[in-house]
This record gives sequence, C-alpha cells and structure tokens, in this order.
Amino acid sequence: MAKISGLLKDELAGDVDLKAMPVRQFIGMTVKAVLATEGYEVMETGVRIADDPVFRSGATYRPSTNTAEPDDLLARFVSVLNVDELRYVQQLVKAAL
Repeated sequence: MAKISGLLKDELAGDVDLKAMPVRQFIGMTVKAVLATEGYEVMETGVRIADDPVFRSGATYRPSTNTAEPDDLLARFVSVLNVDELRYVQQLVKAAL
C-alpha cells in the first residue's frame, strides 16, 4: 500500500471521493510539487501499487541529482552587455520601478 493512502482515507474519506480520477490526479500533482520543493525528483512513474485502497499506480522519488544552477536567461543577457548598454538598462529599470 502507498504510504499516503492510509492518511488520505483517515482524513478525507467522508468528505472526498478518493476513487475519482480528478481527485487522485490532484493528489499526485500536489505530492509531486511538495516533494520538488523539498529537493526530490521523480525516479520512476507508472509503478504498480498492489492492494491499495486509493491508487493503482504511482511514482517513486529520490533526492534531486540536479545541482546545477538554473539557466538564467536574463543574467546571461546582462553579462554580455557593455558599460553603456548596462547604464541604459539601469535607466530602464529605474523608470519601470
């Protein structure tokens, strides 16, 4: 059984139809988002879950192996500007604020 199924049944069974596909999809997306903010990434999807009261399949997670900095397009753009262009961008930013 998936660890979350027991918790969901205890907390929501009387209020929410846990067998409804949109509900299960929402739960899956929520779990994925929460785990991503905690530094986890999907390891495998479509994992069959036997004898589970809520889910037939799920995903497994692992600590994120992506340690690279995110690709920041704006930072790369600014890094190639000369001094005059940077001053112009500074004026644009001040005017926008």
